[in-house]
Amino acid sequence: MRYTRRHIRPNITPLQDTLLRQCRSDYREDYTTINADKNLGQCYVKTEHLTERGVSEHLGNQEVYQRLTETAAHSFQRGFEMIFDGFITKCQNAKISKAEITYLVRGRNQRKGKLARFYMTAKMHKTVQI
Repeated sequence: MRYTRRHIRPNITPLQDTLLRQCRSDYREDYTTINADKNLGQCYVKTEHLTERGVSEHLGNQEVYQRLTETAAHSFQRGFEMIFDGFITKCQNAKISKAEITYLVRGRNQRKGKLARFYMTAKMHKTVQI
């Protein structure tokens, strides 16, 4: 079965798309593009603001996150990678397609040593139309 990519109509004009691309390249270090919640597209945020909010509101919350030493973090990471490698080996012995095995192996290789990720979305508030 061959996959055919379907065309999706963008929800922004070509001019808006060009402006976003230009801003991303010109202000790469000062601003970051992040996704908005509720499937509302992308937001352009000062990187410094995003980092401060991420740490103060999320990563700094000791009820949710436990601070690890670098050694402990690497140990957990390596342990997970070993478990995932074992899973891939079991999949190779099972009856799943070669394409599925390729997907798992590529995913592991692309994120090797960096499987954990933290990202934020911008909270959007919709106004009610009466």
